[in-house]
Amino acid sequence: MDADIAIHDAYVLTVDDRNRLYERGTVLMGDGRITEVRASRDDDADIDATRVIDGEGTLVMPGLVNAHTHLELTPLMYSPGRAVIDDDLRHTSWPHWFSRREVR
Repeated sequence: MDADIAIHDAYVLTVDDRNRLYERGTVLMGDGRITEVRASRDDDADIDATRVIDGEGTLVMPGLVNAHTHLELTPLMYSPGRAVIDDDLRHTSWPHWFSRREVR
């Protein structure tokens, strides 16, 4: 099978109607589309693809579009007051996100 991109031996969480999880899965893509999602086979590292990615230890979620955004904050990203905003966040929200207690 010819593919543009093949990701093999990854944790693959599908977003199909059954939300299947492959602990060792392969995702094949061609012509800008996902062409196959399945359990990995022993010879997937040698699959005929333009780019073959060893997905061991990674999570692949084919078809998921992360649409989370905060559009109302976009104008602030390049504003002169950004330094003040960044400083406020650094002392309020960000330290809690990255504290050693919470990250395991």
